[in-house]
Amino acid sequence: MPARSSDQPSPRSPQAGVVPDRVCGDCARDPQSFLSDVIPNDIQGTGLGMVRTTSATFGVAGPVLFGGLADLGYFHEGYVLLFVILLVVIGLTLRLPKPTA
Repeated sequence: MPARSSDQPSPRSPQAGVVPDRVCGDCARDPQSFLSDVIPNDIQGTGLGMVRTTSATFGVAGPVLFGGLADLGYFHEGYVLLFVILLVVIGLTLRLPKPTA
């Protein structure tokens, strides 16, 4: 196994996590900071908590739901459902208010 050059970051180095931000620019921002500015102050804690809980629940339930559909023989329909969810997310994202400079 060849020795690693000292000027190359290892895959576990902090520098390896910086690459998506350099490549992708603004798309790698943390959406929670934007949402905390958009959600009204009187419901900010609850609102952000609901957004995080909902996204985590869908993130965990998605593979289980897709696997269940695939086991029932609805593999292609599962992909159609994922596509519809993607379109809904894109539509909701486009409705977000534009950040002010």
